[in-house]
Amino acid sequence: MVSTDRLLAFATMSFLLIIVPGPSVLFVIGRALAQGRRAGVAATAREWFARSPQRLSLVGGVGGLAMIGLGVTVASTGRKD
Repeated sequence: MVSTDRLLAFATMSFLLIIVPGPSVLFVIGRALAQGRRAGVAATAREWFARSPQRLSLVGGVGGLAMIGLGVTVASTGRKD
């Protein structure tokens, strides 16, 4: 069973991780506030297209293959992590 203090620490850190915006969100908000709506929309499009190859690779199965490769590597090195 997990102790109460560890569970509370985990819940607190999870909550903080969820509510803190990432760098992409801060970039888009900063651009929109500094340069207006058009720049904000352009920054949003830039962020979306910058992450499209990553999304497509995950949907296409490359992410799954990478995880299998990672598992085989860890299994072959004999690590007990």
